[in-house]
Amino acid sequence: MDNKTDFRTKAKKIRKTLDINEISKNLQEKIRLSETYKIAKNVLIFYPLEYEINLLPLISDNKNFYLPRISGDNLEICSYKPDDELTTSIFKTKEPKTPAENAEILDLIILPALATDKNNYRLGYGKGYFDRLLAKTNATTILPIPKELVFEKIPTESHDIPVDIVITT
Repeated sequence: MDNKTDFRTKAKKIRKTLDINEISKNLQEKIRLSETYKIAKNVLIFYPLEYEINLLPLISDNKNFYLPRISGDNLEICSYKPDDELTTSIFKTKEPKTPAENAEILDLIILPALATDKNNYRLGYGKGYFDRLLAKTNATTILPIPKELVFEKIPTESHDIPVDIVITT
């Protein structure tokens, strides 16, 4: 496999075979035990798509949580509490209706990905939204991912930004 499209296809196929609920619980616990998470106050998480890690139970923790919202070619950061109304984006993700805030407020960004490699580069869905967001913030980044989706090396491009911490099962 030498291109991102091949890796995405393979990762999606692997992901469908996994017990994502059990893996999500395992990764939630590992995140909660990480020192980075313990000290963070303002945390960006993501609303899971089918077969993605579900981190929504973290919202019961004593922190300020945010969800991303697509705005043109960029992501906005919007506060999120369990009772907040959500809308569905063009990519079928759930997004908050709350006002956008400055991304610099974030201490921690927990990212979604299809796969990662041993150099902490993540493979997203190919639109670059999170890479553009990461270029605008100094927040620490965590990527929770099943061990089955960690490859030796995935193709990277100049705009790809590695994550700080990979947490796996």
